[in-house]
Amino acid sequence: MQTVLYKMFLTLLFSLFILGCSEFGSITIAERTIDIEKICKTGTVLQIYSSLQDVKIYSCVVKTKECSAGEINTARSTCKREGLYKSVYNNGRIRTLSNYKNDKLHGKFEMYTENGFLHWQAFYINGVHTRSERIWDINTKILVYYGEYSNGKRHGEFRITDAKGRLENQSFWNNGKLKQENIFRYLNKIQMVYLVRKDYYYFLDIPITMVEQTIFENGKEVKVSLFVE
Repeated sequence: MQTVLYKMFLTLLFSLFILGCSEFGSITIAERTIDIEKICKTGTVLQIYSSLQDVKIYSCVVKTKECSAGEINTARSTCKREGLYKSVYNNGRIRTLSNYKNDKLHGKFEMYTENGFLHWQAFYINGVHTRSERIWDINTKILVYYGEYSNGKRHGEFRITDAKGRLENQSFWNNGKLKQENIFRYLNKIQMVYLVRKDYYYFLDIPITMVEQTIFENGKEVKVSLFVE
């Protein structure tokens, strides 16, 4: 019985050793995931390019005589990308994640920092900007840019904020034409107060927001308003 338990213990120890080697060896976590998922569809093959900036690029390309699986020497090969396009940092975390259709961006595009924070997201259909685009500040994690597109043209609301999350610019578009733009300026309104009995001055620092609003028709400025919030 002891001999059987001892063999079982050795088997378990060996399995843990192999698992540890696969986790910390030369092959990265991202590479193992790609190999397991078999990400490239029928008729396409996986190409791998290693850049000088410790970034590894994986892309599915249409399989031809000239375009085969394996390592390539340039990130921009003449092969047509079809399906997943993924770049990975040296630590195994995703840098960019997107999809291609007939060598054009198609679907969601995402970009991450080296510590795994999503800071840029956009959508495409056949290489054309569509739906929304978002950019987050890497340090504050605040959404600093938001825009809406339709068929590659600005269509809807666009917002730009500062690192504190305050609006700096807000605009509204219709099929690529600017309809309205609001510019925000943040000021401090200083009030001086004099107290007679105590005979001294003190100041009140009251923040105010000044908004410059411009209305456009057919791309031409027709009205400008200035007001305080």
